[in-house]
Amino acid sequence: MARIKWNRICFPKNKGGVGVIDIKIKNKSLLAKWSWRFTLEREALWRKIIAAKYGSTMLQWRFRTSNTRDMSVVWKGIMENTKDPFVEKWMGIDSFRWEIGKGNKCLFWEDIWCGVRPLRVDFPRLFRLAKIKNGSVKDYSFLNCFKEVNWLDFFIRPLLDRELALLNWLKEIVCIKVLIPYVEDRLIWVHDNKREFSVKNYQS
Repeated sequence: MARIKWNRICFPKNKGGVGVIDIKIKNKSLLAKWSWRFTLEREALWRKIIAAKYGSTMLQWRFRTSNTRDMSVVWKGIMENTKDPFVEKWMGIDSFRWEIGKGNKCLFWEDIWCGVRPLRVDFPRLFRLAKIKNGSVKDYSFLNCFKEVNWLDFFIRPLLDRELALLNWLKEIVCIKVLIPYVEDRLIWVHDNKREFSVKNYQS
């Protein structure tokens, strides 16, 4: 009798497997879904309680993953799940993007909303000089766009020539964006065409 690797058996039938559900991956995906719900259900009571106890001090849509000793057993399990390398591939910071509407929920420097990385990563020098490091996209706009912004007001000192060159580069990137006052900012999951976390897609 020929032996077949377990992970091969767990492949979907359309990929040559048997379609048997891998319970370990299923469990990780269901735990990961709580991370997704935490980002979306901002008005839910359970979310407000978790955010008050374990929320990130920087990214309001994330929870902290340090100081686990004061966490409940259930939430500690959800949090530890996010540290798994397999889960990190699907639920890490790089798996999320912001579609900008009003610009009031997305952080200008810290979140990914213009490009594939946070602006603080592409412009670390400007980020260090910024007066408001946790300001929203809206905080940095003027009349719902960025073309008429007085950028020099956002820094703690006058910029040097090389810093002005970086600022011009930054302006070229963000000036293509326009805020939409009647639309809420939307956090999306990049691994799905519908832009929403799916346990099914996570397992595939």
